[in-house]
Amino acid sequence: MSKFVEKMENISPEHKKLAEALLKKIKSYGHWPDSKALGMKLLPFAESKELVFYLSDILNKNQLADYPELEFCTIIHIFILYVINQKENYSEIISSLDHVIDKAIETVSKDDWDNKYYMLRWIFNVYKASKEPLLCELVNKFDAVPNDKLLFSFIDKEQNSYEVCAYSGFTCGDVIIPSTYNGKPVKKIANNGFLNCKDLTCIEIPEGLEAIGSQAFANCTKLKNVKLSQSIRMIDDFAFSSCGKLTNVIIPNSVTRMGRSVFSWIDPVKISINIVGHKEKPAGWDDDWHKDTTMSSSNTYHNVTWDASP
Repeated sequence: MSKFVEKMENISPEHKKLAEALLKKIKSYGHWPDSKALGMKLLPFAESKELVFYLSDILNKNQLADYPELEFCTIIHIFILYVINQKENYSEIISSLDHVIDKAIETVSKDDWDNKYYMLRWIFNVYKASKEPLLCELVNKFDAVPNDKLLFSFIDKEQNSYEVCAYSGFTCGDVIIPSTYNGKPVKKIANNGFLNCKDLTCIEIPEGLEAIGSQAFANCTKLKNVKLSQSIRMIDDFAFSSCGKLTNVIIPNSVTRMGRSVFSWIDPVKISINIVGHKEKPAGWDDDWHKDTTMSSSNTYHNVTWDASP
């Protein structure tokens, strides 16, 4: 008998057998369930109130590490199935899920994030948990990734500087990029770095950062404000494509390279692009840097104010 089952107190023999069966089921499909059908196989376990509340107690006491044979995702499957299928009060289970989400949000390493945070999001999506009234608040909380959680990776083999990207597509609010990380400079917003962060509202680029990668902020549909520093040298292709809420952008005179269609899929009527320190397009800028692709005509460009005040 497993350690998990041996420690079960005030649980009937029948439910201890069910717990053993649960462990076998976990081992049969591994860490990542690949379909809702696999999750539904857990329904018999979710129907056992004794077992569900025992698992809840383990989580609320932060004892999951004591039971390595239990898979994190399996417990969440069971909890959500229980919540969706039971009509009685299940506030204790909601409390356990809240506890799990708090722990996931506290996660700071990429490996833990991939193994827990995305797993939770996947399970919530599978069961359309946001449609269950008592889970809505948890789903919203889960989606609101703290805006100071970012991922950093070395740009060069010498590991002298970093590029930065969002922690996940749920990164939201106003984000200030730090100028350094672990004592080394942050030089670039990674290609696709904040792609599809649809709840991102403001981005502030620090002095020292030199490059904004291709599609770095593409499809950030709520992004309203972009503050670019004087150290920016390059803004790559489609960097702000489909950022429909952007209304005013000031490009500093430090920018020597501009990629293609940087502001594509933004209504030319709604956005003002101001260029500081240049009376005409610099040699290193793509001819189509301000080309708009929202119109049927292939020769539509955004209006630009040259030699604007900073």
